[in-house]
Amino acid sequence: MNYTELKIFDKSTINSYIDLMAYKLEEFNDAEFGPKIDFNTNFCLTGLAAAILQEEADAEVKNIIFLVGNTFFFDFLIQNIKSFNQKAQTVFFKEKICVYFENTFIEIHITSDEITTVNINDIYVQDYSQINPLFL
Repeated sequence: MNYTELKIFDKSTINSYIDLMAYKLEEFNDAEFGPKIDFNTNFCLTGLAAAILQEEADAEVKNIIFLVGNTFFFDFLIQNIKSFNQKAQTVFFKEKICVYFENTFIEIHITSDEITTVNINDIYVQDYSQINPLFL
């Protein structure tokens, strides 16, 4: 996963933040679970950004949304996400974490549903047919 190199989003700080978050989460997964939990089907980009990468939509992305497919990952993020960027404002909900940067919102939702992903240049996105319409 390399949002920075591929310049997935316009702001380099956002790409770097996402790369760091994914790296820390993958590092946690490797240390705690190894191959038992497939990282790429338990953490992925969804919403309008995922639809655009799959060439299913063309619009301005106002919020960047990720899905987490297990409580281990979600709990790790709750405990550690503030350390990834001290300047970002972070708000925690029961099934969602919101990270606010200037003019950019990142949401991380936990789901108990199976996540089907599509690999686009090593960026794993939720299959367009499964994206919650409220995220588009």
